[in-house]
Amino acid sequence: MSFSDLAAKRSARLKQQQRDKIDDVTDDIASDKKPTDDNPINPINRPISILNDDIQVEQTSTKGRGVFARRDIKRGTTVLSTKATMIALEHSYLDKHCSYTAIPGGTHGKPPLARCSLCKKTHYISKHAQRLDWPVHKRECECLRAAKTTPEDSIRLMARLVWMRDCKRADGDTDWEKQLDGLHETYDLLSEEDKVGLGERVRQFALYFTKGEVSRLQNSDVDVSIPYAMRLLNKIQTNAFALQNSDAVGVAIAPLAALVNHDMHPNCTSQFTRADDTLSVVLFKDVKKGQEITTSYVDQTLPWDMQRDALWKQYRFDIGECPKDNNEGSGNVDKDTLLNTVNAAEKFYFDDPLRAFQRLQPYYDTVESAYAPASRVRVRYLRVCFAIMITIAQLDNMPTWAPRLTVELGRKTVGALKLILPYGHPIRALTLAEVAKQMLADSGEERNMMELAVVDKLEKCVLALDESRMETQIGYGKDSALEGYLVEEIEEIRKEIQMRRLATVAV
Repeated sequence: MSFSDLAAKRSARLKQQQRDKIDDVTDDIASDKKPTDDNPINPINRPISILNDDIQVEQTSTKGRGVFARRDIKRGTTVLSTKATMIALEHSYLDKHCSYTAIPGGTHGKPPLARCSLCKKTHYISKHAQRLDWPVHKRECECLRAAKTTPEDSIRLMARLVWMRDCKRADGDTDWEKQLDGLHETYDLLSEEDKVGLGERVRQFALYFTKGEVSRLQNSDVDVSIPYAMRLLNKIQTNAFALQNSDAVGVAIAPLAALVNHDMHPNCTSQFTRADDTLSVVLFKDVKKGQEITTSYVDQTLPWDMQRDALWKQYRFDIGECPKDNNEGSGNVDKDTLLNTVNAAEKFYFDDPLRAFQRLQPYYDTVESAYAPASRVRVRYLRVCFAIMITIAQLDNMPTWAPRLTVELGRKTVGALKLILPYGHPIRALTLAEVAKQMLADSGEERNMMELAVVDKLEKCVLALDESRMETQIGYGKDSALEGYLVEEIEEIRKEIQMRRLATVAV
């Protein structure tokens, strides 16, 4: 195999990895045990239930229910692994992922998906998955066939929850509905304007759910009143998790994981670390016995005001003004103008990455000179620029300057993230992996490089991948599939390095 073939093989492998999510996590089994005298009890809280050997649910005096450590736990531990109660795929992923398990079809040895022969929209990874989903999909199938357009994922998630509720009621299962009823809601705190917006989405749900016969919601054959629908949709908006699989492919409800409270200084993340519907809570900090397990409901790297706005809009609680020691930073350029430009570019860069980058590029020198290295305004700017450059680097007509600038921005982004996020945080780990991928990419420059220079480049890539692997062990838990992918990639690159060295010696 020639060196150009090796580089082409590497590039093809990297492009495929851009499309696929390659994560995993160790399963924990939730326990139904009740608290006993030897359980760790916070004296100011009331234990409700033990989830497993690591954690239990307690009723706090200020924040409602929360999840607390039953022992000292090391970072990198998966303290909870739970299947989503219900998922709904975003419509553009209905033909790419199983509608029951969220497993992508035709990747990494997975079988191709089988399409529902009736609605011709949902797909399944196996006959078994299709049979398990049929009690809900039987009614969903009719609505999908009747709908002129496929509703958004949150609307379909709501309908699937109601149909599953009816199935559980018919089976005499009351516990399932209690979990749904127990989800936190903010409906009573909404403004009238917000309720009007919620009502419009409930109208969309009603059109879909009743196949256009909205009046049926008031009839006895459909046990879904307008007030019930309003509150249920509010619960979805407040508690739903993004169903991540390389991209956000849909939404999911997971009541157990929703018990983990928000904190501005969290110690865990809740994420779908498999290519399926398993949601895991993984510690990226050590936790002491009796300490609360907390996560961040919003992106921790965002400027304080953006986090504050997002938390109020979706969860209706206020974190207050930015603390003076928060590394918010300040610069000569107007912060609001800069962030508004960044936010605008982020919205359209998938469609036109070059134009998005042209909007942000003029701010680069000013941001680097005016904002402190740990400023979250600077971090926000760099992360969006890096994301845009990754997209540009995948274009068929990629500019010649793109690969080098992508790696440069990636390194600056990693450096900034290391200043504000703890070691092992998933955002750090993923960004490190992405920088290594961009370093590995061969845009044709290797043809003009000396062989030893190519070897040196690949060795630096191995170091970057290994750094990401070590942080991944913390942020995703040990022996995750993301770690497995990184190990495999390191082995492949080392083989290529060895072949190139041997060839150099032979010459």
